Amino acid sequence: MIIDYHGSYSEEAFHSILYLMAKIQAPDLYLTSGNYPTIRDKRDRRLYEINKYFEKEKYPILEPKDIENIVFIITGKEHLGRREFDTSYSLKNEAYFRVHIYSLVGKLSLAIRFIPAKIPDLSSLSFSPEVEEKLRMVCTHKDGLVLVTGPTGSGKSTTVASVMNEMRKTRSLSIVTIEDPIEFVHKIKVNGEDGLVDVIIQQQVGIDVPTFYDGIVASLRKHPNVILLGEIRGKDEMAEAINAANTGHLVLGTLHTRNAIQTIERIIALRSDIPKTEAYKEVASIMRVFISQQLVPKIDGSGFIPVCEILANTPYVSDIIEKGANFMDMKEALDGKTRSPEIISLNEDLFTRWQRKEIDRKIALSASYNKVDLDLRMRKFGVPWEEKRKEEKEEEERFGEGGF
Repeated sequence: MIIDYHGSYSEEAFHSILYLMAKIQAPDLYLTSGNYPTIRDKRDRRLYEINKYFEKEKYPILEPKDIENIVFIITGKEHLGRREFDTSYSLKNEAYFRVHIYSLVGKLSLAIRFIPAKIPDLSSLSFSPEVEEKLRMVCTHKDGLVLVTGPTGSGKSTTVASVMNEMRKTRSLSIVTIEDPIEFVHKIKVNGEDGLVDVIIQQQVGIDVPTFYDGIVASLRKHPNVILLGEIRGKDEMAEAINAANTGHLVLGTLHTRNAIQTIERIIALRSDIPKTEAYKEVASIMRVFISQQLVPKIDGSGFIPVCEILANTPYVSDIIEKGANFMDMKEALDGKTRSPEIISLNEDLFTRWQRKEIDRKIALSASYNKVDLDLRMRKFGVPWEEKRKEEKEEEERFGEGGF
């Protein structure tokens, strides 16, 4: 047990920082020795020292003993030599946090992410109407594999939780979640009119189940309709997720891939123990929808909005995947004239957001992985005069009034 701690970071002081995070909806808090606690502001995603937000209280620079005490507050025990692990923490069930404890130059450090206590409704996540419509269609699936992908901090877990919450509004479901750690807490719902309830079992890796793999295998014995996986990381987890999707379960999960084509490639790589031809057929069979998202700054600087690519497994897409997911054929399925109404390319969503003056042209182009096509489409539509003038001014500054 940690004793004789006389620093400034008591439980009360630590909680005041967490309550601040919840109040201003700050997504991240970083605690490292030799620095002030640092918060990522939701509005501009930039990092600021904690004292910017407190008028009276002033927090000192963190010392190793301060972080050791905070780890003890979170875990209830001393750090016993594990160099890196994940856990969760809550404040009287009012606010939830995902905690990553790691070693930095031999000293304990923490990265803490704020998780809203209430699962946000899909309509509150600022998706474009076209994307939101497609996400609601995901809720109609009863089996197969649905993946939400994107970089760290892009809102994957929030999207998955919101989609699952939407499903529960119209269906009575048995759900098992396997997470590391548990993020959103899903409460059992009762339909007052007909008495129907849904059952939800949330399990945390390292506490309720030893590993993701063990959790997935054990989940099948609970006879769920839906299995939610916090993240599919390795070959064994992917194999069991595919097995579950193949046996009548709807599997929701996340991956760290940038787009649908990369997602298919990652699955094939994780299925390296079987022939590639068989792996492609497997994906073509169990895939339902792959959603790739990222956050981009709004044009007015007031925050960020998600932009998405949605690849639904239409007969045409299934045929392409089964034949090896040729890059040009996949590009045609996403962006070409043969694209199904169920599919939205990233460029389509970026163009729509730009056209509606929600994001500026440079941001749209920087977020695209097919910049040439998006730029041509924008120029064909007509770049707004204010953006044309901005480009002209930048060129004048770069080359001078007289050109070269």
